[in-house]
Amino acid sequence: MVAAVKYHSNNTSFYLLLQLLLFLFTSLQPSLVQAQFIDSFDGAGTSDDSIPPGWTFATGDGQASMEMQQKDGYASVYIDATEDQRNIWWALVKVQPSGLDMARLIKPEYELRVEAKIRVSHAPRRVNLHFNHQRTTDYHSHLMEYDIPDTVNWHTISMTTQDFDVQLGDQINAQMALMDWGNEHYQIDIDYFKVDVVARNAIDSDLGAKMPYHPPVADPNIFSNHLIATQDAIIDSAYPDLNFNQWQVQGEPESARLLSVNNTQVIILRWDLAALGGQAKGCGLLELTTHSVQRSQAYAKDFGMVRVVEILAGHPLWEQE
Repeated sequence: MVAAVKYHSNNTSFYLLLQLLLFLFTSLQPSLVQAQFIDSFDGAGTSDDSIPPGWTFATGDGQASMEMQQKDGYASVYIDATEDQRNIWWALVKVQPSGLDMARLIKPEYELRVEAKIRVSHAPRRVNLHFNHQRTTDYHSHLMEYDIPDTVNWHTISMTTQDFDVQLGDQINAQMALMDWGNEHYQIDIDYFKVDVVARNAIDSDLGAKMPYHPPVADPNIFSNHLIATQDAIIDSAYPDLNFNQWQVQGEPESARLLSVNNTQVIILRWDLAALGGQAKGCGLLELTTHSVQRSQAYAKDFGMVRVVEILAGHPLWEQE
């Protein structure tokens, strides 16, 4: 905004004009307005290990333990996952944000927005932001994941809901979670955490390298490049010195080589991507042809499931033989 200011010798007129300009300036600067809920973690915490007032935390599925403390102007989340055997643990911190304008939020033209500034002890790692309330049944909705690339810098991430179902009297939870980080000690520092009710037609772009949980499976026909793995191998923790390159199934018209995965066996695959060059512009799709699957009616968490991860280091030219 450009405004011409004419100086008046009358002090009262000049004072009123300054007040008017100040009002116009602040009304046109929404970024200067404080969030409806913001926790900058400047207090001393509670007597219970300096937990920030109003916050709770929990772990699940694996054997990880956690603590949350507030000091030095930020909150720190500590995770001990050294006792977890299968790396299936998750850990979350959450708060019920006060001061939200529920009368506006229940209107269809308004949504919830959460923003956090964080720093992590290990990278690359992923965190997620999520909204829910006491009526929520789908805990994968209104959830977004964020890749954090380094341990040095603070990173600001945000998420805005889409068609968040809310009623007057709902107890809204805003939370941040991490999962599958590994089997070590980890830490996340939170500089601030804020929540707002925002108008749909005035929403800024969300911050951070985000992706939905879980991303939809893409149609194979949309991909222009189709590559077969050049090297594949089985690593068995029970037989670390044995090469499984000749692992095969018998009893068919001819023997067929197989890759198998179970609680001790891991498959590793390598592709030759040199011909593609450059950087990936989007997602990829892994296709595995199943020969057979054995399951039990007895259920245990993650039993019978296959996890796929990307290896970011290691010898680049290993051979399956």
